[in-house]
Amino acid sequence: MELRPGRLTFAGELGAAHRHAHAAAQLLLVTAGQVMLTDGHGRTAQARAALIPAGVPHALHARDA
Repeated sequence: MELRPGRLTFAGELGAAHRHAHAAAQLLLVTAGQVMLTDGHGRTAQARAALIPAGVPHALHARDA
């Protein structure tokens, strides 16, 4: 994890994160494994990359990622 003014960067295994939202936009880049991303409407899809706007509810489940 790296914290700089205006940015928090995390690299490592994800696991699962129940429905939540962030105060800032989130950029998700999957470099290994599989990540299933669920949007605020309950739609789920495999994600390799996603830009999630601030305040948008989402959840994810990662396997080997």
